[in-house]
Amino acid sequence: MTNYKPSALDLLKQTFQSYYSVYDREPKQVALDYLLNLDTRFFINKEKRELPCFQPHASGWGRTKEKLTIPTGLLQLDYDYKDNPSLSDELVRSRCIDELIDSDHILCAQTSAGGKGVWALLMVDGIAKESFTEAANKALNYAIDRYGLLPDEQVTRNIAALRFLSPYKDLKINEEATAYNV
Repeated sequence: MTNYKPSALDLLKQTFQSYYSVYDREPKQVALDYLLNLDTRFFINKEKRELPCFQPHASGWGRTKEKLTIPTGLLQLDYDYKDNPSLSDELVRSRCIDELIDSDHILCAQTSAGGKGVWALLMVDGIAKESFTEAANKALNYAIDRYGLLPDEQVTRNIAALRFLSPYKDLKINEEATAYNV
């Protein structure tokens, strides 16, 4: 019996637990490609915590770790300005996004909601809820070695982490991405 491995296009069509803002506690199931291409009206005059968000690591029936049961096949990499000061430069951020997208395992990358960092979704294979932290650690080691930036490790290791959607118009998607085997 072979293990089904979703393609990048499959993951873009997959539904994720999504929220109107960090204050929303009732998950809505929304396709990733829809989330990534939200209309600008969802971003107007909003502070970060009021932006739409989703849980990229796992789904289930609520926001807490205990209510998440099925890993999605994605891990978020959150490259913050505080750990990577060069990302405050727009040209450096743009090059970083291009490098991430040109690699084999990054599904999408974009300037973060705060405007001084970059976020990306790393496709992963071989991740289970029971071994999530261990698999996330392996993926983090790969990402640090491969991209030379320091991701926010707590975000990547947290199965219940939220990802705020970004109002920036520099989102890039790699429809040919394949899963990194952890």
